[in-house]
Amino acid sequence: VGVCGDPNASARDVVRMCQKALDTGQLSPTASAQVGANLGIGHYELGEYERAVAVYSTALQSAPNMIDLYLNRARAYEKLRRLTEAGADYDAALRIDRSSPEVYQGRGVMLLAHGDPGRAIKDFDRVISLKPQWISNYFNRGVAHYQVGNYKNADQDFSTVIRRNPSDAGAYLNRARTRAALGRSDAMEDFNTALEVDPEWGGGWFARGKYNDAAGNREAANQDFLRAFELGYPDPWLNKRVREISG
Repeated sequence: VGVCGDPNASARDVVRMCQKALDTGQLSPTASAQVGANLGIGHYELGEYERAVAVYSTALQSAPNMIDLYLNRARAYEKLRRLTEAGADYDAALRIDRSSPEVYQGRGVMLLAHGDPGRAIKDFDRVISLKPQWISNYFNRGVAHYQVGNYKNADQDFSTVIRRNPSDAGAYLNRARTRAALGRSDAMEDFNTALEVDPEWGGGWFARGKYNDAAGNREAANQDFLRAFELGYPDPWLNKRVREISG
């Protein structure tokens, strides 16, 4: 059982030892549920999502009010693209505890990843009200605001991230896109800063290239696209553009 709960153990060792502990049949219901939770995490980390779902489902029979089991099973369902079941698990977890920031965050991330940024914003609002120091949710909410066209709100969220972490290249790049959408001239400053923070980021060079191209700065755009290509940024449009640049 000790190795089963060891955060430094490999996923394969966790699966082996947790299963061995369960097979003894000597664990209390509470211990069985906890071991099952660890076993499910091991399967999840190995990419064995169907097995993870089955393990969490069995563990929930012993501990129907254990929020982590619903949360982890929801994540496994999401990997399987079984979003209805994932949503039901997030809802079940919130019926147990309406003040769990982890659950709101998990559901918000799922909604954002699968095309429902409007609902995701509501979940990120709730996370931030419960745990305002959790900076990743400002970033997530900024992305969601951008996707629904709330550019001023997106700018505020990315600015919050930057104030707290001035070395976040992703926040600069997303704020640059947001400010470009707002027609602000300081968008280029953020593109530049993103690349100063992470000069090996192909996606950053590509994004600045697209911005330069839209602004009519074709030579600057070409240089950015060439750098993105050199760094291996995968994009069919970029490949075509580089062929055109190279003649």
